[in-house]
Amino acid sequence: MRILVLLAMFAPVVAASEPPPPPPRIPVLLITGENNHDFDFTSKIHVETLEKSARFKVTVTRDPKKTLATDDLRAYKVFVVDYNGTRWGADAEKQFAEWVQKGTGVVIIHAANNAFEGWKEYESMIALGWRKTAGHGRFHTFDVDVVDRNHPITAGLPAMKAHPDELYHGLTHLQGADYRVLLAAHSSRKSRGTGKVEPMALVTRFGKGRVFHTTLGHVWRNVPPTRRSITDPQFRLLLARGAEWAATGKVTTDPSVFGLPVVAEPAQRPISPWVYRCVLDKRARTVVVALDEHMMLAYDAANCSLYKAWGGRLELKGSVHDDSHGPQPEAGGLPYFEPTSHGWRILHADRTVEVVKPRWLGYRFENGRVVLQYAIARDGGKTIRVDESPEHETAGRPVLARHFVVKGLGEDESLELTNGGAFNLREGASRILHTFSLKEDPK
Repeated sequence: MRILVLLAMFAPVVAASEPPPPPPRIPVLLITGENNHDFDFTSKIHVETLEKSARFKVTVTRDPKKTLATDDLRAYKVFVVDYNGTRWGADAEKQFAEWVQKGTGVVIIHAANNAFEGWKEYESMIALGWRKTAGHGRFHTFDVDVVDRNHPITAGLPAMKAHPDELYHGLTHLQGADYRVLLAAHSSRKSRGTGKVEPMALVTRFGKGRVFHTTLGHVWRNVPPTRRSITDPQFRLLLARGAEWAATGKVTTDPSVFGLPVVAEPAQRPISPWVYRCVLDKRARTVVVALDEHMMLAYDAANCSLYKAWGGRLELKGSVHDDSHGPQPEAGGLPYFEPTSHGWRILHADRTVEVVKPRWLGYRFENGRVVLQYAIARDGGKTIRVDESPEHETAGRPVLARHFVVKGLGEDESLELTNGGAFNLREGASRILHTFSLKEDPK
């Protein structure tokens, strides 16, 4: 017994395991003090948003001309710019640009892209700015779609639904700066917009500094309903994720802190069934292929060609879908591709051309992919068989890859498909890429 007591006395004490301490908060300098928008309200909400994420500790300056010129900025990992007003002066601008060049991140919010026309360094940071060609429609709710899922800010991020805001259009590409669009929205003519797809969030670099720029976040003075733009939890999550990436290059912000579901990778196929025939947009003999929520296709079975590609939604209406009489399914979301030309020809070695019309045979599934099947009748009872398998391949922007296998071509023959361009298909396997870029320089 005595030995047992001694052993107990010298037995090690094992403490209960404790969770690791949270990471240190990221120091942020929020720059405000002048704006044609309600900066008193916006700056307050942006501070709440960043600090609620539990990732940031925010310092606010309402006098950037002094702070940026005289203070030691090395403590800050990211500058959040909620400012649109007079220039800061040579010393402040020089120190700001130098710290970004060295690696301090930047976040640009809404009207901050209106500021500092002619300051080349700042214009290089924002890449797109409100200049002479810019405008916006009325304040309204609209969906904001993810167009690049291969970035830490948007990896697995669902589209923003019914976000209330002002939708900028016609921004000018500044200083030839390279940039990458992450989110975009359709500027509807109904809302007095352009009818085009407009960028809503983008990223770029200035030296070693990472820059996140969102055109969202409109709050007008003395118009309380517009405050919804930045109190929308979807906007708050986007701002926190963008700021964290600008500061660290990574994103760990938990959506649950804003009352949103945990971000997860979107389903590979957004609807079931994901391939079917229907009348789409009042067009008969349409074959819809829903590759994922960012790439929807519509083929015309009458001529065996792609006639539409878009990102976003398919409105399922009609008796088959919702018991209503009359309506038919409609395409919605981001319009990527609507070719004006389509046709098939056989090119012979002697340079003669034979116009042919393929026949739709149907489709089959192989290894989780769809294979569309066409046939082209030849003289003498011969047939050319064409299999097409489309897939969404994202490389920083939406890319549609169309894989073809052609069988039955004669020697020294090729098959030409005209579908938004002329593409040459030969016996065996071929691949066509359609790259849909939002990097347009509005004139």
